[in-house]
Amino acid sequence: MKEAKINKHPDWRTTARERAIYITGNLARGFNSTVFSANITLFLMMNGINLANLAVITLVIKIIDSVDDVLFGFIVDRINLKKSALFNKFVGSGKYLPWYRLTFLLFPLATVAFYLMPATWSNTAKIVWYAVTYLLFDLTYTLCEVPMNSMIMTITDSMEERHHIQTISALGTVIGAIFVSVVSSFLISEFVGFSIRATGIGFTVLFSLLMLPLAVYGKEHNAEMANVENDNKEEYTFRQMLSCLKQNKYLLIYLLSLFIMTVLTSLNGTMGMFVGFYIFNNSQANTMAVLVAFVPSLLMMSQAQKLAKRIGGNRQVLISFSLLYAAVYALMFFVARGNLVMFIVMTVLCTIPNSFLGVIRTFIIPDTIEYTRYKTGQDCSGIFYALLSFVNKMTNSVGGSLGMLILGMCGWVSVNATDFADLAAQNVAQNAGAIDALWFISTMFPAIGALIGAGIVVFYRLNDHDAELMAKCNAGEITRAECEALLSHKY
Repeated sequence: MKEAKINKHPDWRTTARERAIYITGNLARGFNSTVFSANITLFLMMNGINLANLAVITLVIKIIDSVDDVLFGFIVDRINLKKSALFNKFVGSGKYLPWYRLTFLLFPLATVAFYLMPATWSNTAKIVWYAVTYLLFDLTYTLCEVPMNSMIMTITDSMEERHHIQTISALGTVIGAIFVSVVSSFLISEFVGFSIRATGIGFTVLFSLLMLPLAVYGKEHNAEMANVENDNKEEYTFRQMLSCLKQNKYLLIYLLSLFIMTVLTSLNGTMGMFVGFYIFNNSQANTMAVLVAFVPSLLMMSQAQKLAKRIGGNRQVLISFSLLYAAVYALMFFVARGNLVMFIVMTVLCTIPNSFLGVIRTFIIPDTIEYTRYKTGQDCSGIFYALLSFVNKMTNSVGGSLGMLILGMCGWVSVNATDFADLAAQNVAQNAGAIDALWFISTMFPAIGALIGAGIVVFYRLNDHDAELMAKCNAGEITRAECEALLSHKY
């Protein structure tokens, strides 16, 4: 049986065990971030902090964080830890795994520090605690995420194997994220009353344990590039790194689209429990919709790679499904307010295409990296994934701060509660203007974001098949001359 599996994919580099520990570690890292992102706005709003102050300080933090993201991406690409006299004895071999082994525990430690904010402190003291711990969270998130994501380029050079790993990861993300979201939101709901602090710390400890096997047993098989000049293989300057980024117009187009779309769509997630609590009298309204959409979403995701080829490639999928997403959310604004059944139906119709998009998005960054490696002979994976890390953090933070700013301007009444059971017991009412704003930003903002995102992706013209050819050339499976002859057009 084992031999049959090996023969079925002769160009695959990893074993089933290696793929499993990479996927598990990546999912655990992602779930930790998911719980934090889902809880951060709720946690801060429940701690009675002024929303306008939070919105401003969050944007300041993101400006600072934008610098350390790019710098760490450069450091990861430039410095090989296995050649370091200080670290080489315990970080092991590889290009990105040594960085992961060195940094992966810092991320959960910073997460726990955030949740330990003293509830009895003043508004100013809480904001200072938030600013310091959130900066630490952002920094350690990047320290963990950049080498983790970059490893998809070095554990294998097979595009089919990468897509297989990314598809399984995306499926696991949906299954795990739904489980985590359902359990987390139910624990802090008015039906249970478990504190947000205890819930967040508990999940952080669990996911940290699941990240450990990759640090111990992980392996990279494609750490070196082929078909490039010798002087480009190892050392290059920060200016050269930025030059790589400047030449990759496809990455810039994709990241701009991703940023605008997810900033505005993230408002639905960050405000979801408040929408359920104040508009449907049930903080679990969004959770019920997620559960209904669970099986259809998995079916769509499992067929993502096949459907993408039939529809016309990654670009066409991003455009068409984003437009569908925008249309459904716009319709939800007009027909679903106060109607729980209609809200669940419309949310399900949005969740299914969004799950499909989640898989396709994982294919885009590796394609653009292969394009840059092919054009420049330089491996910029670290800085590219650092930029993706920055965009992912910016979307949730800017989206959350934007939502809090709008609610604050519309007269949102500050609350101080540990969970929704405590909030229900206090019977804190909100004015009509705040409720109207809450509904608008959770429905029309996602529709607008998806529409703009689809328009930007129109300019993304990197052919999927050409990216696969470039990957084979970069790995030395075909020569540059052979690759040039097979490309659909000159790049």
